[in-house]
Amino acid sequence: AQQHLAAVLACTTTGALASAGTAPVVLADSRTAPRVQMQLQGNTVDLDAPCSALHFVGTWGQAGDAPARFFGTATLASGPVPATLATLAPAPGADGVQVVLRDTSGQVLLGPVLLQTVAAAQPVTCP
Repeated sequence: AQQHLAAVLACTTTGALASAGTAPVVLADSRTAPRVQMQLQGNTVDLDAPCSALHFVGTWGQAGDAPARFFGTATLASGPVPATLATLAPAPGADGVQVVLRDTSGQVLLGPVLLQTVAAAQPVTCP
């Protein structure tokens, strides 16, 4: 699944900046009317799902032999909780990357949701 994330990033692969992560990249669940947006820069992620009253900020990492993912804090209507954001391969023929946000007990907080690269963050309008 990480190869699908790598495909949407803008990382420097040579020189002193090779480990600096990605240049700014914005992904969204819709190119015209997003409800979930994710911004990646360096080795950090900022995911915003205001219609679900959910926000996540995390840093890329790996714990033991588990697949790498983003570790951070999800802010819910009930308050902040430790959480992880994992990337999954999209369905065959789909463009982008799927993400799943879970709390530390494994409960799904968001997703899986398919995100695609967009030119810039857009205002979110909730129904």
